[in-house]
Amino acid sequence: MIRKLTISPGPQYWIANLILWGSFAVAWYFLHSIVRLTAPELALFNTVQVFILCFALSFLARQLFYILKLFEPKSKWAFIYSIPVFIFLGLAVALVFRLNIAFYYIVNEHATEIVFFLNEYILAAIPIVAAFVIWGVTLQTATNFSYFRKVQEDNESISLKLQEAQLNTLIGQLNPHFLFNGLNNIRSLILEDAPKARDMITSLSEILRYSLMSHKTKQVELQDELDVVEAYIELARIQYENRFIFSMDLDSSLVSRRIPPMSIQLLIENAVKHGIDRVVDNGILELSIQKIQDDKLLIQVKNSGEYNPDKTRANQRNTGIGLTNIRDRIHLLYGEGARLTVEQQGDLVVAKLVLPQRMNKESA
Repeated sequence: MIRKLTISPGPQYWIANLILWGSFAVAWYFLHSIVRLTAPELALFNTVQVFILCFALSFLARQLFYILKLFEPKSKWAFIYSIPVFIFLGLAVALVFRLNIAFYYIVNEHATEIVFFLNEYILAAIPIVAAFVIWGVTLQTATNFSYFRKVQEDNESISLKLQEAQLNTLIGQLNPHFLFNGLNNIRSLILEDAPKARDMITSLSEILRYSLMSHKTKQVELQDELDVVEAYIELARIQYENRFIFSMDLDSSLVSRRIPPMSIQLLIENAVKHGIDRVVDNGILELSIQKIQDDKLLIQVKNSGEYNPDKTRANQRNTGIGLTNIRDRIHLLYGEGARLTVEQQGDLVVAKLVLPQRMNKESA
């Protein structure tokens, strides 16, 4: 989108013109009344006349540029083409100025005829032409600045809309994901243990309620995320009975920190699905949340099992969710300041999620 000159200038144009031509008028009066010792009343008259002419002609020139579509950023040589206009305007104002001086002397009987001195005319024309060129440069610069600012605003707006669409798509994947896995687990227990199945339904409803709310915000308080993690752990304990021990190491001063919704929950579920599910007993599931350098948040989830990236990616394609979802979301929200890594450390798989304190300005 090209931001053009509009036919009706705004208040900024009038203010800038008043400042420019007002400053020029002051300098003009000083030059003729003090330096050239022109009669005070004549110097004042000429100054007012030059100011009015320059102010009016610059406005007419602007309207001409609008009609000819000059000074648009896409017109690379427009300013070069407009230089003859500046020269013509300066020469015209200088001519009027010199003629008025001649008439003044005739009226006041200081001369009997008009004598045109070329050198006097040129001396008057040079500063006026220079003032018009400065005016043109100022107008061109302001037009370009306005254009590029508009382009930047449009690009930022498009970027924000794309991010919103991507985030909504990623978050929207969470609800069917939990519903699919949760209902499968409940189905397997209904005939075996109905009370446990009821408890699982209660925990699952808490998780689903939370995931539904995640559509409305990009960040939640850490404590809210931990509440849904506890609900999921209760769900897992019912399903896996005593096959794992869960522990959490949390700096209590961090509970009000804000993080993307479902980020820890997905890490925990990933650990259960790809780790605890494969152990017979004495499984380990640990959650650690600490503050590290640059006030970043380090979230670690450790679980018994083996890390097989190829197999994990295959499972993600089947479910449409997982670690890829977390990576995509934190990249959109935090940029390069956030990262998620998964590695094998002995008999444990360790997932490390690093989150800056603040989101990108574009995402905030």
